[in-house]
Amino acid sequence: MLSLTHLLLRKKQNVRSNAIALCMAVLSIAAFTAASDLSVYSVEQAYIGPRAVINTGSVQSESSVLVDNYAQIKGSVYSSGTALVRSYSHVYEDLYTGGTYTVEPGATVDGDKREDVEVPAYTLETKNVAVGYCNVYVGRYQTKTLSPGAYKDVFIGQGGKLYLSAGIYNFRQFEAYYGSKVYVDIAGSEEIEINVRDNFVVRDRAKMYFHNAENPSAVHIYTNQSSWVDIGGYADYSGVLSAPNAEIRLLSRGNWTGELNGKKVSVMAEASINGLMAKDSDEDGVPDVVEYEATTNPFDASSKPATLVEGFWENRTAWGEQVQVYNFSHFSGYERVDEIPVFIPAQNLTGPYSILYTYKDGAGSGIPDDDYTP
Repeated sequence: MLSLTHLLLRKKQNVRSNAIALCMAVLSIAAFTAASDLSVYSVEQAYIGPRAVINTGSVQSESSVLVDNYAQIKGSVYSSGTALVRSYSHVYEDLYTGGTYTVEPGATVDGDKREDVEVPAYTLETKNVAVGYCNVYVGRYQTKTLSPGAYKDVFIGQGGKLYLSAGIYNFRQFEAYYGSKVYVDIAGSEEIEINVRDNFVVRDRAKMYFHNAENPSAVHIYTNQSSWVDIGGYADYSGVLSAPNAEIRLLSRGNWTGELNGKKVSVMAEASINGLMAKDSDEDGVPDVVEYEATTNPFDASSKPATLVEGFWENRTAWGEQVQVYNFSHFSGYERVDEIPVFIPAQNLTGPYSILYTYKDGAGSGIPDDDYTP
């Protein structure tokens, strides 16, 4: 048997169990170790649906992995059991299985393909979640700021905004309704935990934003429920989500930035995951997936985008929502440059585009004159 230990870039660490102690309205943060290069970890089958995209990170299952037609995994597939890569799907890196694998005609695996590999399993440990007695209700288009502590049920209505800060939140139920917004306010090394005893659900078009520094790895979401954990269509949420007793379902066209760790994980048709660990083959500070989009060479450190643009596109013809196009504020080697005009062809998207920041690399390669297409 081959060992996968030396083949992984970094081994995933166990999610550590910690008792949740109730002390007035304030809880203390316990150690929580995030996974390394995995975006999906499933005890039972990991399912990646048709045209779903794992933009960064890999997929692992203790049982089986099914990569459906036209799906893309811009990382590796690891299975302690079997794996099926269906026609016209694409695995950008390796395929390792403890049992057998099948790659159907038209499917592509760019890296190594190996069977009879010892794929390490990891324990998704459980927590005891002590809840409070007060309900929290954020009405339609209302705004509420909630301090860390133990509560009963939280409901965020359509268009409602809930602001959370660093610390631990315990809930019996957490429901983010259609079109609701959660704002996470953390900075530096601060972290936030959202622990749910009975039911965690994110409805269609619900969003999570970072009010200060954007750091999905610092947002830890845990649920003890045994029913489906649904992340709705067109929803956009972030964090390290752990559901050791349930199936996590990222519904069609939903987006998750971070990790999904569950008893079973299903990424439905045209949904997407942006993992925490973006592979950077040439170590130039820009992840491979970004270089592919920018048409620079991800294996050549001297070839990287001269300009990185962060902003929001407001599509007024579709629900009036703002969609973040790119955020490169954490990429090393780039300095912030304000008020640089960037032209975006009108036919790409509808509605006004607001440039928040633009960045150029520290080597001073300048700003290109050609059009920028998101």
